[in-house]
Amino acid sequence: MKLICSNEKLVTYLSGNNSLLDGKVKRIDIIDEDSSVCIKIDFEMRSSSDYQRIQVRFVGCKRYSFYYTDDYYFYNIELIKFFQGNNGLFYISLDPADQTEVVSGEDQDFILCREVYAYYDQFF
Repeated sequence: MKLICSNEKLVTYLSGNNSLLDGKVKRIDIIDEDSSVCIKIDFEMRSSSDYQRIQVRFVGCKRYSFYYTDDYYFYNIELIKFFQGNNGLFYISLDPADQTEVVSGEDQDFILCREVYAYYDQFF
């Protein structure tokens, strides 16, 4: 796998043509890595993206929550919130209550972490 970019640059990169909007979550792995939680999510990107599929790794997770019910398709991204807070932590919600750059108690499917990296692999 090859690094696309990380942290602050990734927040900027995953906007516009490379946004996760209109994409799909294909896989979620939650791993204990060096006494810290790492979440790896494989995304199928929107058609305008530079890559067909990417993996985003959320390292040093402080908090996460995912909810699933078979009443809905797994997992189309229709709204997203992704930013770096004043505390330096990265926050993503794949089902946010709104689009403000504020952590909301009503956001769902979220991750709060210290670092974030995106990778691609032509054999994905």
